[in-house]
Amino acid sequence: MKTTLLNARIRTETGKGKARRNRKAGNIPINLYGGHKENLILEIQAKEFSQLLSHITESTLIELNIQGRKDKPITLLRQIQRHPLTRNILHIDFLRVVMTEKVKLEVSVKLENTDICQGVKSGGMVEFLLRDLEVECLPADIPEMIYIDVKDLDIGDSVYVKDIQIDNVTIHNSPELSIVSVVALRILEVEEAVEEGVEEGEEGEEGVEGVEGEETTEKTE
Repeated sequence: MKTTLLNARIRTETGKGKARRNRKAGNIPINLYGGHKENLILEIQAKEFSQLLSHITESTLIELNIQGRKDKPITLLRQIQRHPLTRNILHIDFLRVVMTEKVKLEVSVKLENTDICQGVKSGGMVEFLLRDLEVECLPADIPEMIYIDVKDLDIGDSVYVKDIQIDNVTIHNSPELSIVSVVALRILEVEEAVEEGVEEGEEGEEGVEGVEGEETTEKTE
């Protein structure tokens, strides 16, 4: 089982004012909950987490190394709260997992070999319709990513939720949902739409007469 280590420490003071000062000092307040244990109010270094964030997902198991404690809880990232304007991280929630209990979470889907897809070679286009799947499994069985190879998909082919089989993992999305499809490029339809738009524009110009020397504004319903 692969985990990622993140250092943390207990927050001794709480409240908006203290949290604001901590953020200015380069720390992020976090809340650790779940796992049939007490909630812990912690803080982590913003710089360390920013570096970690670039290569983890919501399905990555994160081991918290809490200063002064022997236990290192295994967690999942549950929620990141950001400032609406600056997008700086204000607060993070982590879920403590129990290794013998199943968890529900979303796992990202990644497409492979899109550049050599048979349907693309035939003039089609890959449509990525479902980018995350809701799964349920034990923490040790959580897939970090769900990979779909589209190399052999031709125009008209699709991969559905029911086509994805992962050992010890239950997928809760509707089985008939399409994850990825290869469709024909409707070049003719696009050209016709453009031509219709040009014709409508010409008709509009003919139907509007302005006073010489004045601007005419046309309303579009």
